[in-house]
Amino acid sequence: MHEISSPPEVDHFGWVLETPWAGAGVPLTKRREDPLLVVLGERGCGKSDLFIQEAAVLKSEGHTVDLIDLKARGRFYEAGRAGQELGAVFERASEAEPGYVLLDSLDEGLDRLGVLHDVLVACLEELGRERRGRLRLRIACRSGRWPRGLERDLESLWGPGAVSVVGVTPLSRSDVEMAAACDGLDGRKVARRLQRKGAVALARSPITLKPLLEAEREGRGLPSTVADAYRLACRQLCSHGHRDRNPLGPDHLTALANRVAASLQFGHYEAVHDTQGAPKPDDVALHDLEGGNEPGPAGTPFHCGAAELLALVDSGLMVDVGLRRWAFAHGSYQEYLAAQFLARHGLRGEAQRQLLWIGDGASRHVVTRHREVAAWRVVDDPELFAEVLRDDPEVLLLADLTALRDEQRGDVVDRLFGLVRSDDTVRLDRWPLHRLNHRGLAAQLRPLLRPDTADPVFSAALSIARACRLPELNDQLLIVAEEQTVDSNLRQQAVEALSEDLEASHVTRLRALAEHNDADLGRVPVQELVPERVAWLRALAWRGDADLAAAALERLWPRHLRLPDFLDLIPPSGDPTRVRAAWLLIERAPHVLRPEDIDDAVVWATRVLGSRHPRAGLTPAGESQLSVQLPVRVLAGAIALLDEAADTDRAHRDRRLAQVAEALHTLAGRADFDDRYQLAQAVGEVLEDRPNLRRELSRCVLERADDPQIARLTSRPGSPALFATDEPVYWALQWPTLAPKARRHAALLVAESPDPADPDLPRALELREYDPELKAATARWDTRASKAEQQREHEEQLHRLAFDETRMRQALTAISASEGPPELLWQEIVGELYRTSDGSEAAAQHGWLGAVAAAPSFPPEGSELHHLLLDAATTVVRRSPLLSAGASDPVGTEWSQDVNTWSQAVTTLTALAVLNPSRLADALNDPRRAAAASIAAAASHCYTQDDIALRRTLINRCNNLAGRELPNLLTHALDGCSYSVLFSLTGIYERADATSAVDAVLTWAQAPAREVWQWNTVLTSLALAGNQQADEALGAIVADSELQRSAAESPRWICAATAVLASPRLHSLWPTLKNVLLQPGVLAALLDQFFATFDEWPPEVARLPEADLADLYAIVTDRVGPPADTRASAAGGVRDPNRELQNSLLALLMDKNTMAAARQLDALATRFPDLAYLRRHAKEVAYAAADRQAVSVAPSTLLRLAGDASIRIISDERHLLDIVVASLTRLEAVLRGPNGLVVALWNRQKWQVDHAEWWPCWEEDFSDLVAAFLRQDIGGHRVVINREVQIDRPGFPGKRTDIQIQATTPPTEGGDPLTVVIECKGCWNKDLATALADQLVGDYLRTPRTAGIYLIGYFDCDRWNHDERGKRHRAPRDHTILSVQHEQDARAQEQRDQHGAIVAARVLDCRLPGSGEPWRAEPGTPVV
Repeated sequence: MHEISSPPEVDHFGWVLETPWAGAGVPLTKRREDPLLVVLGERGCGKSDLFIQEAAVLKSEGHTVDLIDLKARGRFYEAGRAGQELGAVFERASEAEPGYVLLDSLDEGLDRLGVLHDVLVACLEELGRERRGRLRLRIACRSGRWPRGLERDLESLWGPGAVSVVGVTPLSRSDVEMAAACDGLDGRKVARRLQRKGAVALARSPITLKPLLEAEREGRGLPSTVADAYRLACRQLCSHGHRDRNPLGPDHLTALANRVAASLQFGHYEAVHDTQGAPKPDDVALHDLEGGNEPGPAGTPFHCGAAELLALVDSGLMVDVGLRRWAFAHGSYQEYLAAQFLARHGLRGEAQRQLLWIGDGASRHVVTRHREVAAWRVVDDPELFAEVLRDDPEVLLLADLTALRDEQRGDVVDRLFGLVRSDDTVRLDRWPLHRLNHRGLAAQLRPLLRPDTADPVFSAALSIARACRLPELNDQLLIVAEEQTVDSNLRQQAVEALSEDLEASHVTRLRALAEHNDADLGRVPVQELVPERVAWLRALAWRGDADLAAAALERLWPRHLRLPDFLDLIPPSGDPTRVRAAWLLIERAPHVLRPEDIDDAVVWATRVLGSRHPRAGLTPAGESQLSVQLPVRVLAGAIALLDEAADTDRAHRDRRLAQVAEALHTLAGRADFDDRYQLAQAVGEVLEDRPNLRRELSRCVLERADDPQIARLTSRPGSPALFATDEPVYWALQWPTLAPKARRHAALLVAESPDPADPDLPRALELREYDPELKAATARWDTRASKAEQQREHEEQLHRLAFDETRMRQALTAISASEGPPELLWQEIVGELYRTSDGSEAAAQHGWLGAVAAAPSFPPEGSELHHLLLDAATTVVRRSPLLSAGASDPVGTEWSQDVNTWSQAVTTLTALAVLNPSRLADALNDPRRAAAASIAAAASHCYTQDDIALRRTLINRCNNLAGRELPNLLTHALDGCSYSVLFSLTGIYERADATSAVDAVLTWAQAPAREVWQWNTVLTSLALAGNQQADEALGAIVADSELQRSAAESPRWICAATAVLASPRLHSLWPTLKNVLLQPGVLAALLDQFFATFDEWPPEVARLPEADLADLYAIVTDRVGPPADTRASAAGGVRDPNRELQNSLLALLMDKNTMAAARQLDALATRFPDLAYLRRHAKEVAYAAADRQAVSVAPSTLLRLAGDASIRIISDERHLLDIVVASLTRLEAVLRGPNGLVVALWNRQKWQVDHAEWWPCWEEDFSDLVAAFLRQDIGGHRVVINREVQIDRPGFPGKRTDIQIQATTPPTEGGDPLTVVIECKGCWNKDLATALADQLVGDYLRTPRTAGIYLIGYFDCDRWNHDERGKRHRAPRDHTILSVQHEQDARAQEQRDQHGAIVAARVLDCRLPGSGEPWRAEPGTPVV
């Protein structure tokens, strides 16, 4: 089980991680002390099985336990009978201490008896508090059906926080393997096939796992495709969970699930809800999904109404996530069903593209949250497959590639290698690469598995080979593994990629490799059918490369090596901070032991723990904890298997226990056993989960070990070990059966006082009366107090700790009467105020300045005690040595460095904080004392918002009382301030709006004799606190041209420039700052000052535009050099502040998540070509920026899209561009079609068409016609339904040929408009070759969210009048419409690559029909 708020972690395949740090949950047995435990989970997840197992374990341990199935027919249909049965169960269980009641299937019990909630609460109320305290109640319920009202009622009976709510942890890989083995299947093979098919999500729940195992057991195998597996799983989940009164078939429910899944997926919602108003902003209401029908598998329409949707959320396909909110049981179900929605509604081509795609050019990709949806669709949609293959091929690795043809998988492999060649930032995810396997894969990989292949391609080829294990590649892989010049990681991959099928030639080569090895290979006997291969792999294992050795050993064991030999060869992990193959092998080896390996494992561990064994990693001297890591873990693994071994012979089990005991003796006798937690943690954790086994081993150890070993194996707090000191009763009962030596050791274990609640205590007490030796060993038992005595002592202690008004009055009187220092007496008063009325511990107080007023026993205002307290505070202030010194001499502000002075300051300031204005004036009756109090308060450090506000109030009150004395005293005090105190005090005065103090500090700082560091500290502190005058002064220094010329030698300029980095003026001053930073030595000086002022880049630096941030990064990189990577250095590395600043600048630029940031990162990657991570980050940011533009689709809009394939939604300018290009295609059809409008673009001198002289219209007329058509075709909401499309011919200044298409959102929704600019040219234009770059991109596409179309009207035909043609400049006579299109396409691609422009070129065919073509074509006649 796991806490509801902390779901377990999963690996790449989706298996629940079973490592201790992964939070995979704890068994039910570990929650025995919880009085109320609610186990939630979906139907079929195994709740009932958990309760059955727990009940059996509890009975075997002698506990009183009742397991009640609330769904049992005939038992809980009537309230009276249900009350009688449950009441009797609770009465019986509450007689024991504790007594366990397990209530299973509460959700189904509520279906049968709606008042079961009330019946249950009434029965528990009748028990009374004392009997309820002995009860341990467990309730199992479906997540979506758990009544929150019942939870509140239970907490009202037991107390707040008494109800623990946990979830059933999904099945792990080992669980699935065990379940398969119980069905007579090979569990490992089944798990591997599930991984290969990408169906791990279906194996996480018993209800969907069972059909898969049944199919495998019956010989039908797993479903042929992942889609089939998900279809069956969804039907299975829909077949369970609907309520009896509202049954719907699985086909009906899955059809509705398609709509719900698509609505959640494309609407960016988290859940559906059924309440008035959304519980969360990212939820959608069920009633928004109602209406109409949804197509079923065979096209059968299924109604989608409120009742049907409620039946769906009650099925096993969806889970309750609280507050009547539901989500899909697994995210992969939602993605699969959303893809089914697209398929069932026939959404393809552009209709589907608008939902799945975003971005343009290099940033064009499938929206990140929709990648799995696209992966489902590519299998059945060839057009989408081709598009994904071209623009985002990594998505195909998520698809079920085994359902595609071999040719298609070959295309995917080729495209992935092309991607790796062109983009060195691509790292293929190795987990799904096995899906690429096909008949021609070996031929594709073989030419690439060569040492001279470029590293990214070489690594990708090895990764694919390792995933697919092709026998045809063994020869080539051996070449790679043998090549010493190849990187060791690649050689390791080559070893791992070898298949099991080796030919004779391979064996010969392996033998030759083994013969040339310097290691003594004859030491370890090998039993292997192919000994040459083993020799070769073992040769690799001894060559000194730990990770390569680990890879070889993974292939050898258990088939080709005995366990001791395998363990002997495991190499040290090298750097323990790096998780690599050798480290993983050490971690994994103990967990792959089998029951038949127990004896070998224990003997090996004992031998290694007792010797300096080179292969265990022992050091010649100073044996470290790391040196015994492996043998201790192997021993723990063997102990864990003891209970699993099929030992029918008791003598055999006793012999094994004796062997383990001997190993534990050896472990306890080691010199490095001092830190038990680190060394014996693995053994302790295994024994902690197996109390019976621990006790058996304890007995064996007691009979054989000496005193030091026993002491070391006895647990301490936080140190798991063999013996526990909290089991005196158990060992007292074992006392008569122990040997004399064992009794002497067991005396340590029985000495502690027993738990009075232990049910076996009476037997132990009786036994000790007949055994004098035992009675002597348990002498401390006689000193235990009774419960009544303990309670009385506890109450007396609370009374002593409670607030005492008499004691308080005495302390208040004493402080007034005393003439000595007031600190101790004031502390006594504060301590008394922090006593509570009942003696309980007071709540933690995080602040200190207002601590007195926040005390739990602070007297009510106006009371006599309150007046006495104010009198005492006034006395403390008047006697304060701190303020007395300030009244005669300048106050020292370095008091925080002296403990005694600090105590005086805290006493004085906490007393001042208690006083009201009138009392404060009375206490500070001298203006100099008030000034001293103000300075002391400003020099103090406060850490809570309440204290900061209180300090501000106190400063202002003291300033008012000090008057003109404050500047005088403050000026003298500042001379003795250190940098830290001066910086803090100045800023505090500014934030407190203490104008007179700030003016005094500024005057002091700007005095001619002031040192630079003092001037800088004051102005920087004031500027950071928001002082305008200081900010202007610093800006003036930075802008001073005289100082700029020698900035590196001007401390004042360097200090001001550093301060400006945190100023709002930074943006306006950046051009100046940038130019000066380029001077030699300036940046180095500025960085030195920066580290004295800041720990990280100030927020104003983060607000710089992308280009400025990129400039600053380049300047810093030129100064400190390019880093190896942006990741933090390995543990133990030396901190490099310059490098950290450099990397954080890059992080600030990346955090912009804009296309401008992506372009700047791309430019930096060009400037620093060796920094591959810059290219990777540029791509990541471009993708993230594009993803941010993806719009969420409301359910009503989604249903409109599903019903009409012609309408569109747009998210970015690329979507709008595609819509305009499609409209221009339709325009060309209108121009060139039967009776086309092309003649409207031409002029003629007479009305006859056949004998007239023709010449084209001017570009302005061409633009007018295009704009008019676009307005009629796509204007308004004709096509786009989520924005209004407006077509304008505004005429940019001096340029009348442009068309502007703008898609705007309603004013209430906000959002930037999307724009497409069309630059229209006739084919005769003299700037035809350059206008795309110079005019369209250069002039118009610099505006954000703007795309462009370079539209050329092609008029060149034989009807164009020769004389008129000569009047216009045009391209050469041999140009064609195709050549113009190709030339402009190339220029558009160049602009996309160089500038990231979203631009397309389109040549519109505006030619008249040829001399032999009819003018008035018949409808349907194609026009060539």
